[in-house]
Amino acid sequence: MERALLKSTFVRSLLTTILLWTGLSAYALKDGDNFTFEGVKYIVISEAEKTCKALRLSDSTVKDLILPSAPNGYKLIGISTNAFSQQTALTSVTIPQGVMTIGESAFYNCTNLVSVIMPQGLTFIGERAFQNCILLSTVDLPQGLTSIEAVVFSNCTSLTSVTIPQGVTSIGHNAFNNCTSLSAVTIPHSVTSIGNSAFSKCTSLTSLTIPESVSSIGSYSFEGCTSLASVTLPQSITSIEAQTFEGCTSLTSINIPPSVSSIGIGAFRNCVSLASVTLPQSLTSICNSAFSDCFSLTTLTIPESVNSMESYVFSGCTLNPLIFEGLYTTPPDYSLLKKLSDKSVVLCRLYSLDAIRHSGFDKVYSFDSMYDFSIETLYFGCKVSIKDNPYCTTTCSNYKISIQDKEGNVVTGVDLVEPGTHEVSGLQPGTYYNAVISWLTDGIQSSYTLPFQTRSMEADTEINRTCTSITIKAIVIDGLDAKVTDKGIIYDGEKHSITGGKRFIIDNLYPNESVSYTVYVIYNDGKDEYKRNESRTTEKFSGSIECKATPTTANLYGSLGNMSDITPDRMWWDIGSQKDVLKGETVTLISLDPESKTNVSFNFTYTPKGRETRQYAVNGEIKTPALELKTLQPKCVSESCAIVAASTNMSDDEVGAGFEWKKYDAPASLTPSSGSAVVCDGMLEGYIRNLQPTSYYNVRAYYKNAAGKYWYGDWVTFDPSDFSYFEPTVRTYPAEDITSSSAKVRGYALPGTDPFHSQGFQYWKTGSISSRKITSAESGITTVIATGQIMTATFDDLEPDTQYSFRVFVETEQGFTYGDEQTFTTDTDTGVDTINDNFNEANIIGYYNLMGVRSDRPHKGINIIVYSNGQTKKTRY
Repeated sequence: MERALLKSTFVRSLLTTILLWTGLSAYALKDGDNFTFEGVKYIVISEAEKTCKALRLSDSTVKDLILPSAPNGYKLIGISTNAFSQQTALTSVTIPQGVMTIGESAFYNCTNLVSVIMPQGLTFIGERAFQNCILLSTVDLPQGLTSIEAVVFSNCTSLTSVTIPQGVTSIGHNAFNNCTSLSAVTIPHSVTSIGNSAFSKCTSLTSLTIPESVSSIGSYSFEGCTSLASVTLPQSITSIEAQTFEGCTSLTSINIPPSVSSIGIGAFRNCVSLASVTLPQSLTSICNSAFSDCFSLTTLTIPESVNSMESYVFSGCTLNPLIFEGLYTTPPDYSLLKKLSDKSVVLCRLYSLDAIRHSGFDKVYSFDSMYDFSIETLYFGCKVSIKDNPYCTTTCSNYKISIQDKEGNVVTGVDLVEPGTHEVSGLQPGTYYNAVISWLTDGIQSSYTLPFQTRSMEADTEINRTCTSITIKAIVIDGLDAKVTDKGIIYDGEKHSITGGKRFIIDNLYPNESVSYTVYVIYNDGKDEYKRNESRTTEKFSGSIECKATPTTANLYGSLGNMSDITPDRMWWDIGSQKDVLKGETVTLISLDPESKTNVSFNFTYTPKGRETRQYAVNGEIKTPALELKTLQPKCVSESCAIVAASTNMSDDEVGAGFEWKKYDAPASLTPSSGSAVVCDGMLEGYIRNLQPTSYYNVRAYYKNAAGKYWYGDWVTFDPSDFSYFEPTVRTYPAEDITSSSAKVRGYALPGTDPFHSQGFQYWKTGSISSRKITSAESGITTVIATGQIMTATFDDLEPDTQYSFRVFVETEQGFTYGDEQTFTTDTDTGVDTINDNFNEANIIGYYNLMGVRSDRPHKGINIIVYSNGQTKKTRY
């Protein structure tokens, strides 16, 4: 049984093979089925009509491909999309009769394909069908084609010639792009359109005739055809599109047909050999850079029909001349002539002269007048300049200048004008006129009108501004002063002359206040008057707040800024939610919260003379840093007394600091003892008495703010019985408020082991005693007794212009202890009488410095205060 089954299978296989060899199908195919014949795969298009298309090459090593007309009995009618693309082994292809279509990219990138035989009756070749077939040298396109599709032969760099058959109506974009060997192209009269870049970079193409049937040539069509020397354009096109012939470096001449109305952007850019261009009267627009870098172009006439030209049309060209035949009242484009070679000359009608000159080029002349005209306006007339014009092509004579008003009435004039500058006077400033130049051109009357306006009277004011005043320093009228008899301002209905160095001050103003006045100028021997309203504004107020903060204090400095020349009615500070709490420009706040922010404002009122009071404010913020409070080991000076200290970053101004102490073994509920202490140079120091030597004690530093909230340092334990001898601590601070006869001084004294018998200050004339060796008993020393841990005193019997030394002292059982010596020099006596009483009964009317300059507020240094009762007082701030 097995042997019978094997025999049956073998017979069937053999029969199938025989049938395939004889070209007969063992099974019926359907539409869309594939079959392979002689190494090529096909697809059935119609089983009923027995038609098929070539689908792909099964054997990639095939070099010479000859397609059968009826593979496997099916009529071959087409080649499918991508059928043989990328088959780099192919060198030749023969396509049989009956094939009507070649699909898109059918032979794309067949880089070794040399020849293709196409059948008659072929009607369609798809896009990119032969793109990148770089060895394809000849193509015989059959009759029956109706179009050359896009990119079909792009980059076929070996293709030398193409004959496009009659009946083709369009050549698609990039159809022959970069066919660098293509030297001959025949375009039939059936073609109506050539697509973008159709022949771009065909660098071997030398000449081209485009038939009259073509009505549309796309952008870049022949761009980069560097060998193209001549082109015949049909009269059927209406435009030359952008960059159509850009980079055609061999093109020597071009005749633009009379049907063309526009030339696109860069159409002939970089056509370096182009020496002759004829532009038709149908042309209305020339786009950007159309003829830029056409270095061989030496002359060009822009017809009268052109009314639109864009920028850089002739960039890099040397045109002598460039002729504009049209009439232009405004330049076609401001940058039209920019980058035109400076060796060029531009000619235009006299009527267009000013407009063309505004297009960015200087060497512009008229060709229809023997002279060029220009005008310079004056206040009372004008200057008409008449220059010879070597580019005039006509004969002119009998030149006249007539000045007319805007109604056409003749005001004045000059006859028989010769070249030169002619000044016309008797006109009014700021008035419109026409300068009409007339002449005879070959016996025919011609004229040219220069409209102008005489210079308007412009009176510039020079001013100085402050927050409270405006000073008009001068009124300047350029070039007219010789005719001016008076000038000034009208303010508040009154005239104020500002001549000969006079000034006028408008004061008692508010900051940022606008002031209006009228500037007047009387000129022309008093016959005419010019007036102009003007507004000026005083400066804005620009005060400031300077804040120097420690964790618990803040020194605030309020500045009036650019209002420092006024005397405020009153000044005050708003601190947080508290209003009107402190007076003066400088205030010190104590007992603040560490690491806090508080809004502040510095306020003052100002009342200009005879006007209402206004309030001004400067806003700021106090930012206090973190508090540093480190309790140090106490110094026991006896078995019952101890000096306690803590390092801190609080200010010396702080009064809310001190120490708490209690016995080491005291219950937690027991309220500790406390006492205030003094901050001095970063140290909080105090003195504890009545300690019991038999007990240990804990002590800590504290700070209490204005609201009673506490901050603490750590507890430190000490034994009062463990005492040593300590000397007192004394410091001398620099003198303050120094005058010619007095000085305020300040010092610091903290007891050591021994109590003070006395304390205070000593002072003497510097150099009168051997410094550092003096004792309290020596003559020449003045002693001032003071008390307290922080001591203050006033030396009020001093001599003017004298240097003094002083120091702090304390006296104990062990003798005297001194602080560092400080020196100061009293002020020079100015001879101003001083008084010592009744100052509070008189008002201060001013503060003077030693040079006699008055101000409404004290200034830093010596101030001589003058009171309303005639008395004076000298002091230092």
